[in-house]
Amino acid sequence: SRDNCAKLHRIFLGTAHLFDLTQRLKMVSADQVSAVKANIATIKSGDVSKTAGDFFLYFFKKYPAHQNKFPAYKGKGVDSLPSVGSWKTHTTNVTAATFALLEKSGDAGGLAAACKQTVAEHVPRGGVNAKEYTDVLAALVCFVSEALGGACNKAAWQACSDAVVASLKAAL
Repeated sequence: SRDNCAKLHRIFLGTAHLFDLTQRLKMVSADQVSAVKANIATIKSGDVSKTAGDFFLYFFKKYPAHQNKFPAYKGKGVDSLPSVGSWKTHTTNVTAATFALLEKSGDAGGLAAACKQTVAEHVPRGGVNAKEYTDVLAALVCFVSEALGGACNKAAWQACSDAVVASLKAAL
């Protein structure tokens, strides 16, 4: 029947999606996670709030449409954003939460649970879609690579970022 066909189709798509997620998570090695964690520790040993603010400026310049997602930043010039009262706290908290997800990228179960929680926390604020998560992580990989130069293992950041994006998409 049509209903059975639809059920089988949903099961197939769910299985294919789970297989894709599992494959992406398998691509993150312990060495890659360690490299990302080491880079995060380096960043945290400095002025984290400044780095987080700099990252968000970078992100909004690279993806200007996303700035309007945040009511406090909507319609403001990018370079004026650090003067917004919530800027320092917001950018630091979001960057720390993103780092926490990246640090879990080698643990499929832990990452899936953290991503489900992240998605759920954003629902009351209008939610975040797959493209927005993808863009934040893509910008972060580029930003960290530029900021740390040769000390950054960009391939490790990309692998961990891909795992986080796949897990976030699965949680949507």
